[in-house]
Amino acid sequence: MKCRAVIIGSDHTNTLSLIRDMGRNKIPFVVILHSEDRHLCVNSRYVRKNYVFVEQTKEAIVGALRKIRNKSECKPVILCATDIAQYTVDFYLNELEKGFYCFQFNHQEKKICTMMDKYEQYLFACSHGIKMAKTWKIKLKEPVSFPDDIEYPVIIKPAISAFGLKKDIESAKDEGSLRKIVHKLVQKGYMEAVIQQFINKEFEVTTLGCIFSKNIDNFTFVLKKIHMFPASGGSTSYAKNMMTTPKEISQVIQVLQQEGYQGLYDIEFFYIDGHYMLNEINFRNSAVNYALKPHGINASYQWYLYCNGKDISGFEKNALKEKYNFTIYMQLCLLQKKEIGFFTFIKEIFRASSYSIFAWDDLRPLFKMMMNVAFIRERFLS
Repeated sequence: MKCRAVIIGSDHTNTLSLIRDMGRNKIPFVVILHSEDRHLCVNSRYVRKNYVFVEQTKEAIVGALRKIRNKSECKPVILCATDIAQYTVDFYLNELEKGFYCFQFNHQEKKICTMMDKYEQYLFACSHGIKMAKTWKIKLKEPVSFPDDIEYPVIIKPAISAFGLKKDIESAKDEGSLRKIVHKLVQKGYMEAVIQQFINKEFEVTTLGCIFSKNIDNFTFVLKKIHMFPASGGSTSYAKNMMTTPKEISQVIQVLQQEGYQGLYDIEFFYIDGHYMLNEINFRNSAVNYALKPHGINASYQWYLYCNGKDISGFEKNALKEKYNFTIYMQLCLLQKKEIGFFTFIKEIFRASSYSIFAWDDLRPLFKMMMNVAFIRERFLS
């Protein structure tokens, strides 16, 4: 089988952007989708029939990878679009590295798995002098006990995002409300959670890019979030790129490179009191990867070439000028919930240079999404 890349993800813009990156560069690939939704990725003109659906488990994902490895004529590059995908690849790294190129920390199996734990990220940040909100870890076993030094208000979330849902992230203003949230998490089957000090930020930024070996310059692309969904704090809905990289952000990238990480990344920061504070690190493709295209930057394609020993020194790695990016369905959600006005919505459509789903060379995913009644009901009418 002629397969030079394997994309693993759900039916989401993270996965769709990787499909387009590989398809536009005529790289043969296979997509492993760990969801049954079919309104985005399978409708891309670049996919055709080269996809397979699996359950959202480590065992199902690695099983699909083994089948691809056994049929491949060469060593494909794995591109992960979701946390569970990256967790699986790193969990079986010693086995998978023999047949694939993978994101990794100095070829250490389960190192990324460990770093996906939000409390481990906090310890990692503290050990390198990186500012991060105070974080505590608790076992979700009744009766749950809390650390004595918790400072309210706080955010509570599943410890590892690969096995958690964003909708289960909540805030608590005191111990009473915290206990109610913890009780719900216990009922949902979570075993551990992290509690983080609530940060009254001025704004958030997303940093995406790629880290190569220590003797090759990596690149960092910073987006300032203008709108988020949910509006109280969440995924990037509308943003603009920054022309310079703040020193606190550069420090985190440099530390990851020094520690031996190689691969794509998506890192969140808060801006507060004149400095940037680390929020979380994701070792996968970014949901706003599409924002790179107007600048002539293609992170996943550069990573693909790097894995195959090709020269990447001549590729663009810097923002050309300030541009805006627009996540269509999130902006529609904000409009429907009256978080933004109609004229703001229209103005920002025309102001943007890149769009999460819309692309002139690949229109069908957008049309299929808008025609999907269940998707519209879930996103806009619930």
